[in-house]
Amino acid sequence: MKPILAAAALALLFASPACAEPSRVVNPGTPAPDCVFHVNYDRNADLPGYRSGPLCLPFMPTNQLIPEGQGPEFYIEGFSDAALRRRWPACLADPACHAAALAGAKPFIAYEPRLTGRVDPGTAVNPEGDLDLHSIRRPGYFAAPAYNEPIARAESRTYTVEFTVPRDSYERLHLHKEGMIKLRGWYLEGAGVGGEPRRRALVILNNGGGSELTAIDDPRSPPVRTDAAGRSVLNPQPDGLSEQFGMRHWRGFAAALNEAGFDVLVTDRRGTASRAAWPGSTRPSRRATCSASWTRWRPVPGCGC
Repeated sequence: MKPILAAAALALLFASPACAEPSRVVNPGTPAPDCVFHVNYDRNADLPGYRSGPLCLPFMPTNQLIPEGQGPEFYIEGFSDAALRRRWPACLADPACHAAALAGAKPFIAYEPRLTGRVDPGTAVNPEGDLDLHSIRRPGYFAAPAYNEPIARAESRTYTVEFTVPRDSYERLHLHKEGMIKLRGWYLEGAGVGGEPRRRALVILNNGGGSELTAIDDPRSPPVRTDAAGRSVLNPQPDGLSEQFGMRHWRGFAAALNEAGFDVLVTDRRGTASRAAWPGSTRPSRRATCSASWTRWRPVPGCGC
């Protein structure tokens, strides 16, 4: 229960008395929205927006508008650690607030099962502990006709990398976990940017949430469907075709940046749960025990890049 309560403090903003009034969607001084547009997944609602020529560009209103009598400093002072600690005892004493805070906190501590390897079990690995980096799926895996992803063109200039780094402060101080964790991913070597002489420039992409860099995202697999009530909902995953929706687009971002000349380092938050399954890969895998250190936007020798 202790970790839940700690995470629930982060969710207090969803149970705050300063939530937006139904009739207000923007702060005073902000132009009023001039159109409404229906958004399907994941809102299934009419949202306010602003016109741009013939288009209505909707936005998701904040539920934390500036209270009457306060100014823009509300967004700094109202969400400091001290402010949250002051609000937490009152929320604990209010059953409705307490329930809302816990409901908002639970997704932050939920276990995220690994999805990579569920469609192609022959490429699944255990991402915990030591791992042969040659066993991790690489860009060439996604050259298969079913996927035909642009990232496959980067196969010859990609390294599989691993960083060994300390656990974060929450794990050490509150969960009492020790030891190191493994961050794994790809380093795509770029040709340089700008005029001659071209300069090396590095872009670092770190997957958010439970996103898995090497998960299959088959274009034949629609991520969203319409349910019996007419609402847009996610299709179940894995669905026999895809392991995680959206990842081909994420890999596409990395490919586009690399083809523009940038070096790209893209990693999962924890591990990379897949095994290589294509012939002829000759690029090396590199492992390092270090923090990510960069000099003049170039990989430091010996740091696994």
